[in-house]
Amino acid sequence: MKKLIFLPALLLVISCNTDPKPIHYGSDACDFCEMTIVSEVFAARAVSTKGKQFKYDAIECMVNDLQQKDVEMAVIQVADYTHPGAMIDV
Repeated sequence: MKKLIFLPALLLVISCNTDPKPIHYGSDACDFCEMTIVSEVFAARAVSTKGKQFKYDAIECMVNDLQQKDVEMAVIQVADYTHPGAMIDV
């Protein structure tokens, strides 16, 4: 009986992971304008409190998209211009 309760609880915790996933430059598409994300100095990303990942090719795409969404974000990050590939919290 305990296994039946544990499994759904485990799936719920795994599905709501708010750790941001890495951006795959050159293959991931922007969630706002659908352009391929290629620049490591202009990218941005966000993760909702429910674990949905959003990736953007530019900060202005993220700002415009988040203004249109009615979703609470757990993580919002932008690229660190001085350290390409690194992200900093907003």
